[in-house]
Amino acid sequence: MIKIKGHWIDTDKNANSYKFECSNCNNKVASKSAYYNLVDNFNFSVTAAVIAICPYCDFPTLLIQDLSKKDEVLQQIPSPRLGSKVPYLPSDIEDIYNEIQICISNNAFTAGVILARKLLMNVAVSQGAKENESFYYYVKFLDEENYIPKNSKGWVDIIRGKGNDATHKIPSIDKSDAYSILEFTSMLLRLLYEFPAKLNQEKI
Repeated sequence: MIKIKGHWIDTDKNANSYKFECSNCNNKVASKSAYYNLVDNFNFSVTAAVIAICPYCDFPTLLIQDLSKKDEVLQQIPSPRLGSKVPYLPSDIEDIYNEIQICISNNAFTAGVILARKLLMNVAVSQGAKENESFYYYVKFLDEENYIPKNSKGWVDIIRGKGNDATHKIPSIDKSDAYSILEFTSMLLRLLYEFPAKLNQEKI
């Protein structure tokens, strides 16, 4: 997360506040200041777009509105980050997972699924697998070392298969497959990192 220092110049602090989920800090916020794009609609100015400033991290977000429906947002740029936060991840695993979330949230579906494939390799290495081996080796390592619960092997196989398609086949990954991969990836990370960490805390 970037926390921007300083202050934005010439923002409007007296206009309407807009609720949105900041893609940078992942907080659900209401803007206290913003830049407004106004459209003269039969001599009545209405807001067409807003660059809302997050009150927590000071990050700007563009909200494009439907002029016929008051305050309805058609598009947010950057988009809210999809996928839930997974605590207790090693920094390199967390970085890749964050990239996957950002890619899929912003419709870069093929890139996100390729990263999910890479994530499996990094997860295996973090659990003791050798570096610079084949992708098949890493999936086999996670399976044979019982890092993947029996009823979760299907998730890994889907990530593996779609990752292979994204890497080696011409058609791009569609939205539905990408969303499923993100969901399966977060489930797998929870099983491997979050739940064991919480269990260890309970034992202390």
